[in-house]
Amino acid sequence: MLCCPVVRGAKVLGIIQCVRDTGALFSLTEEEWLIDFSQHVAMAAMHTFHQNSGAYRVFQTVDALCTLSSEVRDDDALQINIKNVIRSTLVCEKVNVYTVDTMRQELIALTHLAYQDDVHDTTSQITKLEGELRQIEQRRDTLKTQSSADTANTLQLREHEREHLRQQILVLQRNLDASKMLQEASKGSLVRIRFKQGQAGRVAASGGYQNTTHDKVASENDGTQLMEYERRSIHDRPVQTMLCTCVYSQDGDLVGVVQAINKSHGVFTRDDEKLMQTLCGQAGVMLHHSQLLVSMRKQSQARFDLCHFCVKVMDCQDDSGISSLLAHHGAKVR
Repeated sequence: MLCCPVVRGAKVLGIIQCVRDTGALFSLTEEEWLIDFSQHVAMAAMHTFHQNSGAYRVFQTVDALCTLSSEVRDDDALQINIKNVIRSTLVCEKVNVYTVDTMRQELIALTHLAYQDDVHDTTSQITKLEGELRQIEQRRDTLKTQSSADTANTLQLREHEREHLRQQILVLQRNLDASKMLQEASKGSLVRIRFKQGQAGRVAASGGYQNTTHDKVASENDGTQLMEYERRSIHDRPVQTMLCTCVYSQDGDLVGVVQAINKSHGVFTRDDEKLMQTLCGQAGVMLHHSQLLVSMRKQSQARFDLCHFCVKVMDCQDDSGISSLLAHHGAKVR
């Protein structure tokens, strides 16, 4: 047998193993040939690995863009979709989506969407534990058909594991209910962050992106420390890493900022920055269209209310009837 590692730099990519069914040993020439061959294989393997990795990220981005474009029902649904896609693609804990109030130079976030990441994470944990619980119950049912002292001990152990998982699921379910209650209670409220305030406001003012850690942001003394809305990840975990990117419409207008918080493993890389910018390009188109749809709906509703009001005014016999209509429909007409 002759074995040779496939090495690139200090990294072992694999092992080439040659087996001979005769008693003759491999010669020194054959050893040298295998070493030379493994070096060529290593270079080719590394090149192929990088190409495949790059292709995978491209295909992953295409899938994410298709998913991102599938939700245009309303502003909430679109923002939730943006959060889910970016969180999944960048493998991070939380994503904040801000829209822009150009007149006030402020970023606006829907408060209840801050709990969407908590709900998503807790739901995923419950689903995972429920799957493990089903597997334990299946193994327990199989063991019940057998009879021995070892089986009885194993059954007792399985029952202990089963009870432990059930308790974990109950705790998570209570946390999920609490997150959903907070989400429901905060509907309708907004968070406003002025340009140059916090990490998101600073990025909005600069018009670019920022990839940094919480320690670096917190150590600065120029008023760019994290705002309260930015300080927490899921389940009130502290912010360790953050990637903020501006979102533009097709016309080049700033329509929002997307903020990814806490990379699950390590820090946000240069590849993550490129992916974020690609996804934000698509998100900008969708957010711009969503804002146009909301504006058109408001204008349409205003015209309907005005027409409805005018029709009712025509039926009035005196000034008191018109005054009564104004008191009832005045806010809608305005």
